[in-house]
Amino acid sequence: FIAIIVSSIVKPIYKGGFEIVVKNEAPTNALNKALYASARFSFDNDSKTQEFILRSPSVLKPVHRFALDQYRMRNDKDLTNISYKWWVATTLKINFKQGTDVLNISFIDHDKDFIIETLNKISKRYQNYTRVVKERELNNLLSHLRLQEEEFKEKSLKSKKELNKFSIENGLGDIDGFVSLGNQ
Repeated sequence: FIAIIVSSIVKPIYKGGFEIVVKNEAPTNALNKALYASARFSFDNDSKTQEFILRSPSVLKPVHRFALDQYRMRNDKDLTNISYKWWVATTLKINFKQGTDVLNISFIDHDKDFIIETLNKISKRYQNYTRVVKERELNNLLSHLRLQEEEFKEKSLKSKKELNKFSIENGLGDIDGFVSLGNQ
């Protein structure tokens, strides 16, 4: 009898979730590995790091603000005292499936639509974060490669000059056999 009364009074709590496959996108061929190694990029993209990144305020703080605004609108209460850490600890579950690269994210609340909306925001924030990180890494690699190109152009020009000097001093090659010192 008590269980029936309690179940009719208490609001049901729903849980929604999604999964993200976190791939270690290290270069696969030898040339790309060498390029990335020369630029000193690392690919320590381990599971715990990705889990920590997803839990971080830099990724989820806007979602937290959205959730607080929704709580405020639904309950007509000022819930600004709900801390980010408490919100993540009580409503979000973020962890890897054991032995896999699959990250499980789940969210609990009384409103199904709010769960879906919140999970969509979390997904978009994480995708945006990983895109920005990837763009930053590629821009850094591009800058590094441009510096390397200039450095090797200078070395090449110096080597050509030394070859021409050596050829003249030792009477090697014909008169038209000099190496071009142009900007090629």
